[in-house]
Amino acid sequence: MGKSFRYLLILIVFVVLISFVNSYFKSKIKYKQLNIKKDVISVKQFEMTKRISDFEFYKISAKEAKYYKNNNRVDLVECDLFYKKGDDELKLQSNKCTYYLEEKVILNGKIVGKFNDISLRTIDEAIGVYRVKTKLLEVDGKLVIEDKKGYIKSNKVIYDYNKNVLKFLGNVEVSYEGVI
Repeated sequence: MGKSFRYLLILIVFVVLISFVNSYFKSKIKYKQLNIKKDVISVKQFEMTKRISDFEFYKISAKEAKYYKNNNRVDLVECDLFYKKGDDELKLQSNKCTYYLEEKVILNGKIVGKFNDISLRTIDEAIGVYRVKTKLLEVDGKLVIEDKKGYIKSNKVIYDYNKNVLKFLGNVEVSYEGVI
């Protein structure tokens, strides 16, 4: 009875925790398969949506997610991030991500994405950090940003959503139609 009761108690606590997170943070969490160990909860086909306001929300989904209770961290495999505020949409995909709850998301590996009509992709492996509270995206690694008129390449890119400022740092190359 000891081990079975303990696992049942952990499962009940997890379900209560999910319900609390869902109601408190206005989040919606979906998953296909759940595996609970001592300090790690593994989930297959993970999806979490958080509504910030009527016009703003973000969604994180992954093929697999592991939640580490000790440091409020979720490791994600084949992750997709989606952020929408008003008419603006940011979509990012990466091989691996780490989500520190309500703090930041770190993308590792090949990163591809789209901001409205502008595409972005890394040429090689890169690290991208999106800070939830400050809405700051920083990608360190050769990045190409392109639209119908041309492209900009850079070793590092910082996008401040609040100020609507995009900075290109290191080895910047610009090729645009109509640019002198």
